[in-house]
Amino acid sequence: MAKLIQATRGHPRRWGVLLVLGALALVLASSVISTGGVRAQPDAPASNQPPAPDIAPAGLTPFQTFSANADLGTRVVVSTHGNVVEFNSPNSAGNDYEHIAAGGILEGYSVCYLTPSGNKTAYDIGYTESGWGAATNLTGPVRVNRATSDGLLQLNQTFTFNGQNKALTIKMVVKNNSVNTMYEVYLHRIADFDVDTAGPDGTGSFQNWHDFSQESAFARNFHAMALRHLTQANGVLHWALVTSFDTSCNPGGVAGPVYGDKTDSLIYYIPTLPAGASKTINIQYQRY
Repeated sequence: MAKLIQATRGHPRRWGVLLVLGALALVLASSVISTGGVRAQPDAPASNQPPAPDIAPAGLTPFQTFSANADLGTRVVVSTHGNVVEFNSPNSAGNDYEHIAAGGILEGYSVCYLTPSGNKTAYDIGYTESGWGAATNLTGPVRVNRATSDGLLQLNQTFTFNGQNKALTIKMVVKNNSVNTMYEVYLHRIADFDVDTAGPDGTGSFQNWHDFSQESAFARNFHAMALRHLTQANGVLHWALVTSFDTSCNPGGVAGPVYGDKTDSLIYYIPTLPAGASKTINIQYQRY
């Protein structure tokens, strides 16, 4: 310290700088001592966060684009994992609106099933996923096939586009790949409709009117988007709901009609799915 004082006599500015540096050194030293010489680690994820996915999420990676010029045009994009990531209709100059790719994209599916080893869950809702293995992409027709990461349940999707009707039909086949009967099988299809929100002529507002019937859930602004039930195999039950971003397999619903930023859902329930058996379900996205 005597050397420090001697060196700074007659140099008040240097003295001030050295005092600041000395104070910083003391703070850093005390920090290292308090942590045992090891840098503090960042906090772990909250316990209520979803588990890490089994493979890198790719629910937003485009796989197939459908388009048509009828009725001012419609453009629909399906991802490599079988999510509908864009529904742009109409899409003509001066009349161009996007109904799904607005802000964060939430569209996809969840499955739950009961096996002898317990309850299982897998989901892929676009921006996050867990419980699924790699997807196989096929064309002619457009298909996305994948099994759960445990290999017990298979979900095969086939996509068919009708530009005149501004509609995308999805055939979903749920198959039990295991040697045991599955019980309490749920399939939940969910979409975060933000009707007329995005696109060159979009409103920028995420508020829509939402409602549902037994056969469909829908949202409307200037235009409307519906998630519609078409057909199902014998032994399958279904219902539609307006939901508040509840992506679980059997979510609670919101009474409609309701105005706000909501999600729309179709839920399918298969009480019993024998080993090797499958059930086919057909749904449709349609713009009005």
